[in-house]
Amino acid sequence: MPKSTDSLDRFARAIAVDRNFDAAAASYLEAFVTWRRGLGGFNKVVASGARRRIMKTILRLHFGNSTDNPDDGATFERLLGQSNPNGCENCGPRVLRTVISLAQRSGHLAVQQGWYDRRLKILHPTDKWIEQEADRHEVALSSLALLSHDRSRFSMRPRGAALVGRLSIAGARYDGAVGVELGEPDGVIQALAALDGGLATAFAVADAWIRGKRIPSHKEIGASFRLSASQARKILRLAADHSAIGFDREGKICDASGLAAASRRLVAQEFALYARCATPFETSTPEPIVVPAFIPERRPEHAH
Repeated sequence: MPKSTDSLDRFARAIAVDRNFDAAAASYLEAFVTWRRGLGGFNKVVASGARRRIMKTILRLHFGNSTDNPDDGATFERLLGQSNPNGCENCGPRVLRTVISLAQRSGHLAVQQGWYDRRLKILHPTDKWIEQEADRHEVALSSLALLSHDRSRFSMRPRGAALVGRLSIAGARYDGAVGVELGEPDGVIQALAALDGGLATAFAVADAWIRGKRIPSHKEIGASFRLSASQARKILRLAADHSAIGFDREGKICDASGLAAASRRLVAQEFALYARCATPFETSTPEPIVVPAFIPERRPEHAH
């Protein structure tokens, strides 16, 4: 395991025992589900782990182009070569073309001809997409700020497109790290996230269970995240196969404690990534401690 990943794991475990972690994790899950419900058709673009990875790579290549050559951006060939990290499901040309087409139709991706090489097609995130990404980061950082330790208080950090760019580049430095969006899910969440709508469905169920709300049915889940009812049912059955949820005799979810525990652990990992990538833990310089000089006490002279 890389040292950076090992350090993140230790940090995530420390976050998980924070006295305010329960409230912070619940806030994150609720905000994430609300954000995904508001995406509309963009849910199809980021439905699976492979598709989300493609979109993250586009942002990284776009904001990470520090050369003077405008053609060194997100091209089809670069995306195809960088969207398949070790241990992740295969992303072939067909999947890549589908994601690009869906993102263009939804108004989240623009294509520009190469400046020097006119044969190239450079992909650029639109203002609409950057704004949505910034909103997601802001709600995540707001949840992180609920933790009690000073490391979660960000007094100075970028906003808007600057925040999206910074996290896109910094997140790539922790290749192989576990997380929700900045990292890659693991365990049962990884299996669910590989399916279209799997991550959103898992968090919707976990959010309802943690907050003591009624767990949405597979039809309601499908309507929320632009999924078919059969796809939502498939995701829930897979979760049951991993013993993450249980059904009663009527086919309703009666136990989601396993899925909630896996989601909370994943949120702790995501918090650790945000704390590492967004800004240093302590942004303010501690006040120097001034130790007064020792002045010997003058004692009266006694007559002998």
